[in-house]
Parts: sequence; C-alpha cells; structure tokens
Amino acid sequence: MHATFRGQLIRCLLDSGGKCSVIGCRCIPGVRLRKPSYVLSAANKTVLPIDGDADIHFTIDDIPVTANVSVSPAIDELLLGSDWLVQNRCRWDFTAGTVYIGEKLVHTNQRERTDACRRIFVAESCTVPPRHEANISARMIRQGSRCYASEWALETRVIQPGVVTARTLLDGEC
Repeated sequence: MHATFRGQLIRCLLDSGGKCSVIGCRCIPGVRLRKPSYVLSAANKTVLPIDGDADIHFTIDDIPVTANVSVSPAIDELLLGSDWLVQNRCRWDFTAGTVYIGEKLVHTNQRERTDACRRIFVAESCTVPPRHEANISARMIRQGSRCYASEWALETRVIQPGVVTARTLLDGEC
C-alpha cells in the first residue's frame, strides 16, 4: 500500500506483529517530534534508533487517517503496527489481498523485490588510534536473497579530515 503525507507518496507496510507504528525520518521532514515513548527493537533484538514520536495525518486511497508514530532514521517507509490496525478497526483478508479500514475497502499489493544494499551498520564499537589501521566487523542489511557472484572492492575515500577508508573488500556471499 501507499500513503500520502503532505502530497508525498510513502510506501506503507502493514505489520500486524509490530506493537507500534514507525516511520522513517526522511518521510516526514520538518515534523515536530516529542520525546520517544518506547525503546524499540528489531526482530533480531537490536535496538532501533528513535528520534522521537509524532502524530501524523495522511491518506490511504483517499481515506483520511492518523497515526501516532515513532520516527527512526533506520527505516525508509511507514510501518503501521497493530496499534494502528486496532485503532482504525481494520479487517485484513490475506487471501483476497484487501484490508477494510473501518468500513472502507483498500486493496493491498506485495512489496516489489529489490536487490540493493539498504543500510550498513557497524556491528561493534571500535576505536582506531591515529595513524593506525584496523579491520572493522560490519553487518550489511539488504533486501532480497540474491548475491552477486563478483566481489566488491571499494576505493580509498576520505570520510572526514584524518579519517580514511581503504581497500574494503566484500565477498560475493555478502
């Protein structure tokens, strides 16, 4: 599904397993945030960074709705959790691919498959002293299950004055 917020189309995922709704901070720039109500964790138990909470007004298939959302820089879409599904008296027919939002019928669609790296997170805290080098473990999160057969080599890059990455190599198994 897609939601429309201030004229912008946002990919929307219904998440009946999620207790609360979450939106990516890039989806709602300039919205005033409140202090976060929750500490959120991903399915693998890693803490999800939260910038704050907000009440947003948007539409789904021209149906005006609201949601209380936690705002995170770690996601790129709107995840409507069980809090929103209950608040809006939703009934979800998985076989038909439809959702009733109150009394209004909305057709769902499956997420388009993309094989692209979405984010890279440092797996552990690491301090590299000046004029030293280190191998730093990282976990790459990407959608899809297809890995490319080739290896990736990333060239030297200045991150900020005095901080340089060099000769990074990722194997074809990601």
